[in-house]
Amino acid sequence: MSTGVVGGCSLLDPARNQDPSSPLWTPQQIPRREKPTVDPEFETRLDAVEAGADPTGETPIDHLLTDHTEETLLVFPDGQYAVENVTIERPRNLGWRAADGATPTLVPAESTPAGGSEWLSFSDAENLVLDGLTYDFRRPGTSGGTVISGPGDVLVRDLTVRGEFDRHDQQLLRIDVTDDDGVALVERLVASGTRQPGVNTTGPYVGRHHAGTVFFSDCRLSQFSDNAIYASPPGGQNGEFDAEDGLVVVDGGLFRNNNIASIRLGSTGATARNATIVVDETPPHPNGLDVRGIRLRGMREQVVDNCTIKYGPNAGIGTGAIAIHGDNGRATVRNTQILMDRNEMDAIRAKAPDVDGPVGVVLENVDITGSAGGKSAIRIDERPETVLHRCSVQQTGRHRNGVLLVDSGRSVLSETTIAVTGQPLVTRNSPVETAHLETTRLPSDD
Repeated sequence: MSTGVVGGCSLLDPARNQDPSSPLWTPQQIPRREKPTVDPEFETRLDAVEAGADPTGETPIDHLLTDHTEETLLVFPDGQYAVENVTIERPRNLGWRAADGATPTLVPAESTPAGGSEWLSFSDAENLVLDGLTYDFRRPGTSGGTVISGPGDVLVRDLTVRGEFDRHDQQLLRIDVTDDDGVALVERLVASGTRQPGVNTTGPYVGRHHAGTVFFSDCRLSQFSDNAIYASPPGGQNGEFDAEDGLVVVDGGLFRNNNIASIRLGSTGATARNATIVVDETPPHPNGLDVRGIRLRGMREQVVDNCTIKYGPNAGIGTGAIAIHGDNGRATVRNTQILMDRNEMDAIRAKAPDVDGPVGVVLENVDITGSAGGKSAIRIDERPETVLHRCSVQQTGRHRNGVLLVDSGRSVLSETTIAVTGQPLVTRNSPVETAHLETTRLPSDD
């Protein structure tokens, strides 16, 4: 075991060494994104059964739903309600809500095409509420998507999905808020994608027409093979950043064993905070395996804050627990814990950017632990002015490096500890400024 403490070798500002108490880097002030309130008023309140809905699930209720599309709150008592395919254009002040203490269930009717991608569709929606409903997809050949687009405001709350998706390329929920000032709140959504190895499923999807704010709060999503929350299109991608760039915030929630990403963000200032991500088995992956926890792809200034990410030794291989794509500019990860026990997988990986503007990664109060071996805990490629401040890395697996900086000069490592079996700090064409950096070479079982 070897230990070293590195003082300041000034590359950013030679005057800083004259005052040892002067910080190398000042923490950013990041705006707080508050949960929006969606609480429309309805002129009419109807009991759905009294209005003609069959609570036994034998007769579809489509006509009832399409007959009431404005200024109406439909309240559903306990029961099972069959729906074929419902498309509502220009809903205004429309709500479907569970009665107090009730758990009403919507189920695809026998006549519904298997796996309808737009089972429920609301276009040009304004003041729309779906509250306290359950979707039941347990009958073989049944699953369905809900599509919501329009100026806002939208509330999807306490929606629970029973069963799994068995249709390829199925999205659970698509939301696009097309007005810059509009909002959508998706709160306490609970769903599982699929355990079938050949089925590709996506959870909530936010499309490129999204211009307002979508806020996901305390959702529980698992076993989605093509992203649990897929919200990178709002900023555009593949170098074509021509989408509406609406804000997306993920606050809280549990995401377990999803493929491609549990949370995928790609618009300016998009945020994931207070979320827990667990990968302890290989998820379904019909189109390739890459079990990233949080993936940033598109635009810049995203924030990952106060998240907990855990990878077990049997997790499938992936680019990183937090992966920053080449389409992405500067991003910040702070107050976040990553447990990485999966060998040959970086905890944080930032790929070489192909965008203009600031591209450095800011890591503040990030704690990486675990028994992973091989590769590096943190790898940053071609991102100058990267910052590690008050971070801790301890990885005990064989041949595990700590921090690898490639072509990322003018970077800062301050008040950080790195303890690994490989090289604590590897720099390739990446001169860095360090202060109070403590490195330890742990023993290996070689």
